[in-house]
Amino acid sequence: MNGLVLSEKPQTERKVVEAGAQPAYITEIIHLGTHVNQFDDNLKKVKKLRIVAELPNETLEVEEQVNGGPVTKKQVPMVIGQDYTASIGPKAKLRQLLEGIEGRALTGKELAELDLRKYLGRSCLLNIQHAVSKTSGKTYARITGAAKIPKGFAKIPERVNPLVSYDISEKEGGAFKDFPAWLQDRIRASDEFGNQKTAANNDGMPF
Repeated sequence: MNGLVLSEKPQTERKVVEAGAQPAYITEIIHLGTHVNQFDDNLKKVKKLRIVAELPNETLEVEEQVNGGPVTKKQVPMVIGQDYTASIGPKAKLRQLLEGIEGRALTGKELAELDLRKYLGRSCLLNIQHAVSKTSGKTYARITGAAKIPKGFAKIPERVNPLVSYDISEKEGGAFKDFPAWLQDRIRASDEFGNQKTAANNDGMPF
């Protein structure tokens, strides 16, 4: 091919979680550390968390090979992750999410010392909407709210994925080695790892 004739390589389209109310399990709570976020022309250091949920009614076909045996295909539940500022102030999105899961307002006693790990394994309904990435132009799913699963709701399939918690103080220990490379890089870019890079405000997606 002529070196002045270019062609974009076709990319495999990612399956996007269906929008709407989805039953879910909270499976991962990850402390991303302190990052400098840029909102318009303002810079601010904030502590960030990533919440990951398993969606048992949304599945994805993957290939599996065990001990060099034949490659087989199986259905696995999809997951959705979202970053939050590590704040439980009255207007904080994280607090809104947690109170949605509880189906009630958090008490003053709970807010005085809230261990987020108690939400690992909790079931809930997540409200999911589609948005378009500012960086890639691709459609992705994001969490916009949560609710307690109502009585009489259809039985949810059992959780498949393990429960994971990670604190930035663990550095590259704990669950860090099991994270995908893009997530490890985000954690390494935190102040806690000695990195002072500015992270522009984006949609938090790895593409």
